[in-house]
Amino acid sequence: MEQPIQESSCPHRIILRDLSTEEKVTFSLMLIKGSIRIGNINSRCFNTQCSVIHLSNTTTNKTSEWPVVKNKFKCLADLSNGDNNIVLKFCKTTLEIKLHYSPRNTKFCVTPLYIICKDHNGHFQAPNNCDNSIDTACRKIGVGARLIQCLTAEKLYESGYERKTFQLERDINNPNEECVRFRSNLSVSEARSMGQEELWTYFGREIMSSSLSSSKRKFLAFLSCTHWDGREKVVKAHAALGGGGLALFGTGCLHTWPSVVEDVVTCFLDTTPVDTQYLMDDSCYRGTFGSCFSTTLGSVCHELGHTFDLGHPRQGIMGRGFDNVHLVFVAVTSGTVRAANPRKTNPQCSTVTLVHNLNVECVIGSPLKQRSRTPARDPQRPADGLDRVTNISNKQVEEDDDLTYWSPGCAALLAFHRWFNTEQENLPKDDLHFDRSRLLLTGSAGVRVVEVRGPGGSVLGAWQFPGTRRRHQFLVPAQVLSGAQLIVAEDSNGNIIKANV
Repeated sequence: MEQPIQESSCPHRIILRDLSTEEKVTFSLMLIKGSIRIGNINSRCFNTQCSVIHLSNTTTNKTSEWPVVKNKFKCLADLSNGDNNIVLKFCKTTLEIKLHYSPRNTKFCVTPLYIICKDHNGHFQAPNNCDNSIDTACRKIGVGARLIQCLTAEKLYESGYERKTFQLERDINNPNEECVRFRSNLSVSEARSMGQEELWTYFGREIMSSSLSSSKRKFLAFLSCTHWDGREKVVKAHAALGGGGLALFGTGCLHTWPSVVEDVVTCFLDTTPVDTQYLMDDSCYRGTFGSCFSTTLGSVCHELGHTFDLGHPRQGIMGRGFDNVHLVFVAVTSGTVRAANPRKTNPQCSTVTLVHNLNVECVIGSPLKQRSRTPARDPQRPADGLDRVTNISNKQVEEDDDLTYWSPGCAALLAFHRWFNTEQENLPKDDLHFDRSRLLLTGSAGVRVVEVRGPGGSVLGAWQFPGTRRRHQFLVPAQVLSGAQLIVAEDSNGNIIKANV
């Protein structure tokens, strides 16, 4: 939408995209997107930055600079609780907007953790002269968690829902604690001898036996003692695994993440090559620090999605579409993105398992308004239906497609999930039922999402009912049950049922 400028002497206009001038959000890191309309083609303007000036009641206002590329910009505003007056400035043009940040009334939250083994100093692996202290690790994890929180909201909005997302621990309990330090009883040698499933199981039990244990917390945990052995080309004490109440990751690429919001773009665009003699390369064959940041942040988002009961659809973030997260936050030039090679084996350390599926998608009821064009699909997708990392053409990037999105089923599951909505008291918890003999799902609150899943959580069929009319029964088509293992369904109140087929 176009807003009037405050300085009539400047011919340019700042135009916001998908954002009102008095937006209300439940998360503290806001993505502001827009464009600059040049008012006079003959006027010479050499500005390449859009300034975000965060006005406050103190004598010092916070200002950050964000690149303008081909007259488009993307900025991140770090919000305080309550009203935030933000001024966007380009050349002499200014536009003032008000963003109101207030966390939802809920006790359901995501708690970032930094796990330190009992005989480890807590320093993560990093290049020489890089600050790899515990404090720095926690700051990086805190920024990453807030980026994922923001991304989740933006992608739900683009799917036609509100800007819904999960609340972080800092939102509702302790605003000064970005990441909790967790001291484990596991030794470094033990951790480095275990596979990721073993690590996930061990730390899941240890966390739930600690004072942090809560059925209303999901834990986003990073293991400090991850070690890349350049001689053997193997990484130890590494995981990229999520489910239940825990998403667990190694820290082999944590050094590529920013410690402050103002460095997000710089880190995404960092072209420093990864020297695999000393450091892990988890970049999907792009080989730079910035690509490691993008792929690993996307992988964290993917695995955290599993803790919210998401499966593996063929497309989107929960498929293999998470390597290009940087495009969500960066106004890029056509040469910014380098394609990954889909034919190599083991494309990254955070590989997700994707298997053949039928990919039946159906949306029933009042269709939701799509706020952005349909994400690009690979026109050369092979007939076998397997997900692959697709090449990214310059044309796609220039069309402003960030190649990152929730599949329709994932978006619907998140939109009605209890972790994404205001907590309500005394809601019935056993309201969804599945009759195996008749393949019939019933729910008095209204069935919103149904998925048929096969091996590895692959989605064989998915149906969503997002309209105002509530559907109280759904008959699962028998023809999609070949190879099926699980029926997953969610109702209007966020109740979820998982029934074996």
